[in-house]
Amino acid sequence: MLRSRELRADPAPDPTVPRGAAGGKRPRETGDDDAGDSDGASVVPGVVPGAGRSGGGRWRLPGSAGDAGRRRDGLPVNPSGHPPLTAAEVTVVPADQASWADILAVLCRSDAGRCLCQRFKVPGWIWRDTTLAERTAALREQTGCDRGGPGPTSGLVGYVDGEPAGWVAVEPRTAYPKLRSSRIPWAGRDTDPDDDGVWAVTCLVVRTGHRGRGLTYVLARAAADHARAHGARAVEAYGMVTRPGRPVTWGELHVGARQVFEEAGFREVTHPTPRRVVLRMDFGAGRGGSPVVGC
Repeated sequence: MLRSRELRADPAPDPTVPRGAAGGKRPRETGDDDAGDSDGASVVPGVVPGAGRSGGGRWRLPGSAGDAGRRRDGLPVNPSGHPPLTAAEVTVVPADQASWADILAVLCRSDAGRCLCQRFKVPGWIWRDTTLAERTAALREQTGCDRGGPGPTSGLVGYVDGEPAGWVAVEPRTAYPKLRSSRIPWAGRDTDPDDDGVWAVTCLVVRTGHRGRGLTYVLARAAADHARAHGARAVEAYGMVTRPGRPVTWGELHVGARQVFEEAGFREVTHPTPRRVVLRMDFGAGRGGSPVVGC
């Protein structure tokens, strides 16, 4: 259980704690205009709403080619030369169907190895009020990866050719206490923060070696499908605005880039700061219904 405490050093390294995440200076608390690890520089136009789901809670990328090698601003998706992902290469599963080792393999190769998707879980200041060991234990419990059966989970894991490559956090919005004290989700609109029928996508991570191939587009669509399949009436995201010619680091994009969610079928509902937008997908009256845009 995460609890408030005075600032103190993290405990000695533990074999269950992500390697390389302990030690060094504690990261500062990023503001509402900042955002962690995402693949927002790449686009796969072949990802379309409602396509690509298969049995067992798994989701696959539609196998379209076309103009998938170009971004909206006309630049190549993969300037490094890596090809865009294909349907046969990508599978997304709920985190409780993944192993703990696979989850750590994705998160611990990035800034996410410190936060471990607890930024919006801790009501206070994450770096003061929790230790690395506590954040690690919390994530392990939240994912349900040790449960051995179906149940609530806190995200999805994406695999490329069978290798763990990506993570997306998606749960009911009420599962993120820190969102209540953030102005981004609430500014400029009237919405009930206690409505557990609204889910939220709060983090996207792509493992080093798999970036620049459009994986976050797959993860965003899969997150929406997962929320709908588990009874959500709507799902929101709090994306970052990226602009050509203005550099954005991987660490700033853990909330996902705006275009990632737009491609998945989300629509912008508010623009509370110059760099952040609230995007939403409504599912209509019943589970599995067609998406309905709006608040």
